[in-house]
Amino acid sequence: MFKEMDKLKDFYEIFKSNLLKHKIEISEPIFHDYHFISEIKTKELKDFESLKIKIYYKPSSNSYRLLITKNTDYDSIIIQIFNHTQNQINLLDFSNVSNEKINNIKSEDDDILDKNMLRIYVDGSYNEKTKKAGWAFCVVKEFEVIHKDFGVYDENEDKTKQVIAEIYALYKSLIWLNENNIIQASIYYDYKGIEKWINGDWKVKSKNIEDIIHKIKKLILEKNLNLKFIKIEAHSGDYFNELVDKLAKKASNI
Repeated sequence: MFKEMDKLKDFYEIFKSNLLKHKIEISEPIFHDYHFISEIKTKELKDFESLKIKIYYKPSSNSYRLLITKNTDYDSIIIQIFNHTQNQINLLDFSNVSNEKINNIKSEDDDILDKNMLRIYVDGSYNEKTKKAGWAFCVVKEFEVIHKDFGVYDENEDKTKQVIAEIYALYKSLIWLNENNIIQASIYYDYKGIEKWINGDWKVKSKNIEDIIHKIKKLILEKNLNLKFIKIEAHSGDYFNELVDKLAKKASNI
């Protein structure tokens, strides 16, 4: 039993370190036979509720299992960090690693993640009462938000409502790429018009949207941007999609 307890303690220390890299806190664990219980919280979103989790260790397969006791919109980021931790654990022989060294461990998996393109999430929102169209984007490296911005599209007469904010969020994110001398990124969006208008599949009817599309294409061509567009489902539990959704709503006072 002592060996299993040591395995759980080692897992907790690395899991905690990985969570803290992404501004997510975890409480001190309560250990039981073959598992521990803890709570997770983050300051990234003010209304993020604490999550109670259980992590089990199975000696026969030398594997770990995560149980989240309540479903939330933010489970996916916790699961990704858990899987990343398990990959690190599999690369290590903890019998030769002291607790002081655990937080400095870097696996091959870390190197792969560091080389990945930046991920940019964009979203828009519209407030029918105030007639404000809010846009937002965030830039993600590995699992960490390294930049975020949001605001209001200021053309009050535009009839496209949320749509104009969605495409304007993309435009603002590309300006950020250009200002930071970055030429490649993956764009995550939940409104299909984002990519359809860029690649010409859809004909643009709004003059304001047409102007923004023209600016986007000009930026892509002049700065030789290498962009990969990835469609995701809205409100499907993607942590960063939920983040930009909240920021866009904040901008439009929803």
